[in-house]
Amino acid sequence: MKKLFYALISILICCISFSFFFQRIVTAEDQNIEILLAGVDSEPLSIKIGDLESKNNTIELWHHSGKYWSYKGIQIRDEIFGDELGNEHKLEEAINEEITFEIPLDQNLYNKLINNKKIKIYCSSILTTQKTNSNIPIAKLFYDRPIIEIKENKLFFKAKPKLHFYTKDNINFSKIIGDTLNVNIPIVDPDYGHNSYAIWKRTAKNDLGATDSYFDKDDPYAWAPA
Repeated sequence: MKKLFYALISILICCISFSFFFQRIVTAEDQNIEILLAGVDSEPLSIKIGDLESKNNTIELWHHSGKYWSYKGIQIRDEIFGDELGNEHKLEEAINEEITFEIPLDQNLYNKLINNKKIKIYCSSILTTQKTNSNIPIAKLFYDRPIIEIKENKLFFKAKPKLHFYTKDNINFSKIIGDTLNVNIPIVDPDYGHNSYAIWKRTAKNDLGATDSYFDKDDPYAWAPA
């Protein structure tokens, strides 16, 4: 029985915190939203009208035993990477797409936001590093500034993500577990996400099992804690 092997690259793009400020109360159809980023811009001195934390916003990239990446409806063959399957910049270029998170808003906050013509939204990350719990700046998660729209009781956050693989000493899973996967699957930097694995039958849509991985940046060969 042949099996298909899939490696899931889950990138923890978010844990993003939003603070909303207004300059004046004006109801209007066309809203002017200024996007400010923590660590890049100063926090506004305007009146704060609300806060929002949005957790567990992720993107998933699958690597298949057929030697290609998939992301939504996109298939990216391994050939374009040469011997650099773990080159995150080449993968970003191949995807070449912004992602959109739809974040539900409390009705009271939503009403305040849509009733203001000029709004400043101060975006920060609450993602932290694996070892020191140091904050990871939002500028390390996305290229440029996001585009934000407020409508339909949601905040629509659109931006092009940065991918982060662990590249120190050219470590990959083949070096850790042997040539079991028959491909040098890159390891996600655990500060930004994790790897997962699933096995399926070729002849039937049966899930034979799945697991998340554990990876310690200080000791790549360490077993997961009991």
